[in-house]
Amino acid sequence: MSVKNKRLIVQKLSGISILKRSLAEKNNYRVRNPVTPSRMTVRGQFPSKKMQRMIAWESQLERRACYLFEFSSNILSFKEQPERFSIPFQSEIKRYTPDFEIINQFGEISYCEIKPLNKLINLKDYFNHVALYFLKQNIDFIVLTDKELINPIREHNLLILRQFQNLEITREDQLSLNEAYARSNCNSMTLKDLACFYEMEFIYSAIANGYLVCDLNDELTSNTFIFSNIKKGNVYETCLFQYRSAPDF
Repeated sequence: MSVKNKRLIVQKLSGISILKRSLAEKNNYRVRNPVTPSRMTVRGQFPSKKMQRMIAWESQLERRACYLFEFSSNILSFKEQPERFSIPFQSEIKRYTPDFEIINQFGEISYCEIKPLNKLINLKDYFNHVALYFLKQNIDFIVLTDKELINPIREHNLLILRQFQNLEITREDQLSLNEAYARSNCNSMTLKDLACFYEMEFIYSAIANGYLVCDLNDELTSNTFIFSNIKKGNVYETCLFQYRSAPDF
């Protein structure tokens, strides 16, 4: 039976169900409640399928970062405000809590700060010091600003994929995709080519869940090249964003 003729099963993994699940489990994933009360702060919850729980964000930039972490196939996990540190700096002890901890597919840890670009200029010396502090622990320190996070085309693509993230991709589906790419004798097909064999909902679900990959910084069209990512660890493992690191903040 072809994928096109069979019905896809929708997993009930709504934001509400994730929240209920996370509240029922022991809260072992963060050191404190990251959402601090403030009348001036825009904050909310991001329902993450990757993490199977709600991720708290405290700014629109952090919300955008959650989307990138969620859909970057080379990011294994991410969590908000993971730990508080006391860092000596200029004869003072400063308390610092990273906005996010991200772990890539190789198990490498990075702490991530989300900061508007116009506020970064006055913090470069401090962040270089923070980066050195974490480097001694074999942890990378990176910064994402509005320049890296705001991309209307990419955001539009991720909103589309978000709608199909919870459609199930079975083992049979994965084998079907492998066979389709093997028959094509190439490592990529256009979206139009794939649409000859599969429903668009299935294709978007496969992209959303990392089984197919493409350049999401460009508009998705019928001519977009789609690569197979069934064999994890191949050259098509993707990261959707660039970042700043010491000393070039």
